[in-house]
Amino acid sequence: VGDCLAGRNLPVRGGTEVHGADVAEAVIRLLQAPKADIAGKAFNCSDLYVSTRDIATAVRTSSGRDIAVPGEPAGRAGFNVMDCSRLEQLGMTFGGNDRLQQTVDILTAHHLERGG
Repeated sequence: VGDCLAGRNLPVRGGTEVHGADVAEAVIRLLQAPKADIAGKAFNCSDLYVSTRDIATAVRTSSGRDIAVPGEPAGRAGFNVMDCSRLEQLGMTFGGNDRLQQTVDILTAHHLERGG
C-alpha cells in the first residue's frame, strides 16, 4: 500500500492469500469441531488469488488517487486456489474481495494520515 501511494514501481506477481482473521476463524472451527469430523483429514486454508494489480487497484479505489496499476502475472489464468471445502463444511466463510478491500482501506487511511 505504501509503495502504491509513493508511486514506486510494483513487481508483477501474485499468489493465493488468506486474511489473518480468516486463519483465526479456521483454527477456531477446527478446535470446536467434533473429532470424528476432522480426525485424519487435511484442511486447506486459502481464500483467493491476489496480484499486485489487485492491490494497486484497491489502493486506487480507496485513495481516489491515480495509482499506477501493473499488469497481471502471466500465469494467473492457470493458477488454482486450493480446495477449502472441508473448512467450509465446518461453517467457514472466507472474507474474499470484500475483506481485502476493507484491509486496503484501513492501510491506505493509515498511510494518508501519516502523510503518505
